[in-house]
Order: sequence, then structure tokens, then C-alpha cells
Amino acid sequence: MPDDLASGLAEDPIAMEVFANRLLSISEEMGNALVRSSFSTNIKERKDCSVGLLDAQGRCVTQAAHMPMHLGSLLGSVVSVLERYPVEAMAEGDAFICNDVFLAHGTHQPDITIVTPIFHDGRVRFFAANVGHHSDVGGPHPGSMSQSARSIFEEGIRIPVMRFTREGRIDEDLLNMIAHNTREPEERALDLRVQVAVNQRGAELVARLVEAEGIEAVERSVEDLLRYTRRRLRARIAALPDGTYRGERWMDGDGVAGSDLLPIRVAVTVSGPDILLDFDGTGPQARGALNLSRSGLEATCAYAVKTMLDPEIPPNSGLFGAIAGVSGAVISGAAMHVPTGPTIVLVATALVLFFGGLMERNGVAGVTVGVVVAFNAYVLLIAQPIRFLGFVILLLTQAVSSARRVFEILDAPTTITSKPEAVAPDAMRGH
Repeated sequence: MPDDLASGLAEDPIAMEVFANRLLSISEEMGNALVRSSFSTNIKERKDCSVGLLDAQGRCVTQAAHMPMHLGSLLGSVVSVLERYPVEAMAEGDAFICNDVFLAHGTHQPDITIVTPIFHDGRVRFFAANVGHHSDVGGPHPGSMSQSARSIFEEGIRIPVMRFTREGRIDEDLLNMIAHNTREPEERALDLRVQVAVNQRGAELVARLVEAEGIEAVERSVEDLLRYTRRRLRARIAALPDGTYRGERWMDGDGVAGSDLLPIRVAVTVSGPDILLDFDGTGPQARGALNLSRSGLEATCAYAVKTMLDPEIPPNSGLFGAIAGVSGAVISGAAMHVPTGPTIVLVATALVLFFGGLMERNGVAGVTVGVVVAFNAYVLLIAQPIRFLGFVILLLTQAVSSARRVFEILDAPTTITSKPEAVAPDAMRGH
């Protein structure tokens, strides 16, 4: 049976779908346990959390359907763990904790990630990882998120990659240090214990799968699944007409009173099965708390491409392998400081709008004004609920002008160059 499983996935779409859903069921069970057991309102009520399984190389194998942007932070956190602690330095019962944007490729400080290596025959074979938005992680403002924040040091405790458990036992000193640097130490401690337990549950479920199918078959099937995801999305991209498609949106400012409009521009170049998202021309890093980390940006872009081209495609690292690159002067340096919020909304909306216009002109159902408004509201609600009310007020006060602008964009011909612009080889390199 194991040999049949491994050899059949690459050729049998039914076997591929079955295996993908077996992996997804593990992450979904982990996610349900995290939501049910947590104490933080952000995790328990808003489900601002994510869980996933990754292989020993740090590639995402599957992610539960909670927060798509967390695909970037889960990947970044595991990569950061591997950079700090090679698999040879890990032992059974270890778990690692981190949250920092610059030191651990996180999304913002309230998102704390726990990464647990999964062993088989004495070797690390997989990782279970989960991230949850904690209701407070310190800093000058309750909730650890503020429009007035000007640096990472105003956003709460910074946690680089650190070993959190040894031999299955939580480092109580480290736990107390983190918890008592927040306004709700008891809740923080309980939620972190839950996150550790959730990964342990994921490890148990992976062990059952390996026991049933064999480790070699499971690892080969994972390789097949990642290749399948990449091929499938590249096939969807290849169905688009070659060319360069441009979209732009504006933010009212950079978070500081008296600032000018801040443009967000993206040019999507399609060349055969390759797609490049170029953010050149986007405004500079905001002075206020409106920026986005590199990992968050890449995950947002991958999610927008997935949503518009193939919503049912498995969520794993194959998505990034299908995107030739995400580039632009604004993201060429260090990650921009967080919190997230409106920037995510505008980047994703720009992508949704011009992808929708493109597909609408090629016989595929495009987006409507209602979809765009709902997408903005949904992302902003789960990213920063305090600003959701402001978003609603903005819609009410600018309904006429906003609707007119959206209709103009949807009705205007999509700008397509007669010949795709040349793309540097290094910019087209896969992730």
C-alpha cells in the first residue's frame, strides 16, 4: 500500500486529492483544538490564528484555512528556527518560540509562533507550527497595536527564536518572562501552553500517518504534492495572455498627520507560465504603523493569485514556486515595520481588481464592486478590528466617489503591453 500511494500520486489526481486532504485534516484538527482551547479573544472568537505542517526543509506542506497571510509567517518562522538551530541540534521534546518581524520573519509582535520538530527514527522529518494573535504583548498601548507607533520597540516584547520546551517540558522561567511583559500575564501563559499542546497533537497525528503509510511513501507523496501544486498554478498562469498588467491604489496618508497620499502600485508581468509581481513606484516606507513585512507581502500576493486563478488549489509552498518573483525598490531592503492593516487591504485589493478585470475580459467571471468592498471589510476586520469602524465610516462618507472610481477601473480597458517587458533573470528566479 505505501508503494502504491507514493507511485500513484504523481499520475493519479484522485490519489493526490485524497492525500492532500489527509494532510489538511491534520492541520484542521490542530486549528480546531487551538481555537477551542485558547483564552485570547483574538484567537478564540476571531480565529486570528493559523496552523500548518512543514517538512524538514522548512517548506509548507499544508495550512488550515484560517489566516492566509500567516502562510508567510509560518514559513519565515520555521526558516528562522532552522537558521538558529540546525536539525542536528534539535532533540525530541523540543519546541521553539518567536514573534519578531526582523529577527524571526514574523508578521507583527502580537503574532507569537510555536514551532515543534516531529521526529521519526531519531531524525527530524516534519515540523508542526502554529501562530496566534495574542490580545496583548506589552508596549505603550493596550493591545500592542497603535497608529502612533514609530518603531518596532513600541509594539511589544520582541522574541527572537528561542528554545521554549526541552524534553517536552516548558521553560517556566522563559514563560514567566514573556507573560509578565504583557498586561494579561495569566492569559498569555495559558495561551502559550495551548499552542505547545496543539503542536504535540499535530505530531501525534503525523506519527499515525507515517505508521500507516511508511515514512518513505509519505515523504515522496509530499514531494509529489508540492510539484503538483506548482504545476497546477503555473498552468492557470499560462492560460492568461502574455503581457504586463498594472494596478494602483492610494492610502490617505502614511499614518502621520499632514502627509500626502501614499500610492501602492503593482505591475504583474505574465510570460508563459511565469508571473512576476513588481511593486516599483509604490510610495516609500510609511512613518506610521502602516507597513508590511516581506513575508506578509509575499503571502498576501500568493493568496491573491491563488484566489483569483485557482481557489481550490492546496495551500502549500508550491504556490510560491509558481510565482517567479515579488520585487520592487520598496521591498528590496529589510522588512518594513508593522503592524499590518490597511496596507494588506490595498495590496490585495489592487491585485484582486486588475486580476478580476483581466479575467473578466477573457471569459472568466470577474469581480464586482460588492466583492471588492466585502474583501476590504473582511481583511480589515480580521487584521485590525478597531479600525473596522473607521473603514465603515469611510465607506459611508465616500460612497459616491469610491463607487465611481471602482466602476471607472472595472470599465476601463486593462493596460497590456504589446510585448511583455524584459525581466531580469534574477528577478524571475523562483522562491
